[in-house]
Amino acid sequence: MESEIKQNQNSLINTLFVRLILTSLGVAVLIFCLFYYNLSITRDSLHDRGLVSQARDIANYLETGEDGELKLQLSEELKQTYISNNDFLYIVLDKSEKVLFSSNGQIVPLYPPNHSEAPNRPDYFQITAPGTREKITGVTMLFEVLEQQFIIQVTQGASHKDVLVDSILEEFSETTGALIALLIFFILLINVMTIRRAMKPLKNASQLASDINPAHLDVRLPENHIPVEILPLVQAVNAALERLEKGFQMQRDFTADAAHQLRTPLSILSARIDKLSANEEYDALKSDIRAMTRIVGQLLKVAQLEIFILDEMEQADLSAICIDVAAEIGPLAIKQKKSISVIGADQPIIVKGNTESLHHAVLNLVENALMHTPGKTSVEIEVNAKRVLKIRDYGPGIAPEHHIDAFQRFWRADKDSSGAGLGLAIVSRIIEVHHGHVNISDGTEHSGCEIVITLP
Repeated sequence: MESEIKQNQNSLINTLFVRLILTSLGVAVLIFCLFYYNLSITRDSLHDRGLVSQARDIANYLETGEDGELKLQLSEELKQTYISNNDFLYIVLDKSEKVLFSSNGQIVPLYPPNHSEAPNRPDYFQITAPGTREKITGVTMLFEVLEQQFIIQVTQGASHKDVLVDSILEEFSETTGALIALLIFFILLINVMTIRRAMKPLKNASQLASDINPAHLDVRLPENHIPVEILPLVQAVNAALERLEKGFQMQRDFTADAAHQLRTPLSILSARIDKLSANEEYDALKSDIRAMTRIVGQLLKVAQLEIFILDEMEQADLSAICIDVAAEIGPLAIKQKKSISVIGADQPIIVKGNTESLHHAVLNLVENALMHTPGKTSVEIEVNAKRVLKIRDYGPGIAPEHHIDAFQRFWRADKDSSGAGLGLAIVSRIIEVHHGHVNISDGTEHSGCEIVITLP
């Protein structure tokens, strides 16, 4: 159960850690994609503006000569640009799409014009360059020059004068992309270090919380170095533990006080009954007194076990404990015409544990076995070097469906019995404190009950 709690806590922390890392990575990738998209849009926009500017340059060089004839007088620099580049073209059309001027002697439009009546509205297109067979882009625009409307088409390829801008943008994209990738890596690295550092106090608090049990309710989660966002939760848990400790302490005090207060009246009552003449009523009263005294003793033992802490350096001898229990309970067994046998206790079997508590656990089991085994039968106590202890009787046994319930407080197989149902619960608690296991065996070869204790 404890390992399962720790595993769940680690899973929770790991899940939060992975979520934060994936979120940071997703945001970084999104920023990179948005940047790259914006850069592409900017580059395309610059290219489109270059085409529009080129078309306007052509329109600005349209003029009327002295004879009234329309002329296109380009500057020498611009002429050389169009002559030296096959994909750097222009063509001027009138409204009827008749070619008036062109850079390569072309007599048809570069691309079917869009008959838009809106002047200066660009209509972009893409064609194949006549010489290189590469895709080049262009624009069609309608201009009003000299109170006339002209259609001007221009194209640009990889060798136009704006190639420097494209090269700069491309190199900037590659350089910036590498820098962004490096930035993403460092962001993830910083996130990993920050999250691990922030989660370390929480992980330590979780491990400490997994050790809290009824015997260690005074433990509190540390509030130092806890992230501010989680601190209210830690403080609330500590406040809850404070209330639980007070509640448990009140319950323990009540049980112990009640048991102590009942011991004296029972002792006085037993002494007064001893003064009566022996008869059937006397025997019944003595039996009831013994039962009540046993229950009170068990209640006191339950209260003591709630705060019992095992000394890890303490050792006990299982063989000696079994022999002592047999010697202690032997006279009662003989009186009831029953016997007790101890098997495997011919050499010391040392375990880490408290001798008194383990003695009480074995005594409880042997008393129960002696109570349920019929006359002329034996209660067997078997111990071996593997630190396994078995107590067998030949009584009616416990049904398999009740093997777990039997170790719960106040559970009784026979509701009419005088017992309180605390014996096996006390045994279970003692063995639990010793980090061992106790269970009822399902594989007995005879009628009755076999209880098995395994100690580390």
